[in-house]
Amino acid sequence: MINQAFAQAASLPGIPQSQGAPGAEGQLVVFVLIFIVFYFLLIRPQQKRFKEHQNMVKGLTKGDKIVTGGGIIGTVIKIDGDEVLIDAGNGTQLTILKNSVSSKTGEKSSIRQEKVSVPKNVTAKKAAKKAVKKAPAKKAAKPTKKTKTAAKTKKK
Repeated sequence: MINQAFAQAASLPGIPQSQGAPGAEGQLVVFVLIFIVFYFLLIRPQQKRFKEHQNMVKGLTKGDKIVTGGGIIGTVIKIDGDEVLIDAGNGTQLTILKNSVSSKTGEKSSIRQEKVSVPKNVTAKKAAKKAVKKAPAKKAAKPTKKTKTAAKTKKK
């Protein structure tokens, strides 16, 4: 039934007959314009950021302060191929991949490693207790009239 309607419409006088798909050229132009907009707004800036990141990673040197993709801040100690050894503070050293470095901070820091010698048979808890014992104890201040009255009012 639908085929008969198309056949009748095609044979009516005064209705122009179409030759192929109308507006195919217009659709192609719109598609090309959308691609150009996407290229300049999305693809090109991403490629530029990628190149900048690659140049930054290639330019890493010993002593650079960096931030990793996970947010760890550290100082480059050694670069070995695709791996970077960083000092994250308090003697904590981490090995990370070069590509996980997200940015360099503007500062250069001098790498200073302080090694604390702790005997193997001493645990961290014992070492902390020894450090507390060595610290001089603070003398308690003599109570004055004001502190005595304040203590009495608290007891009530």
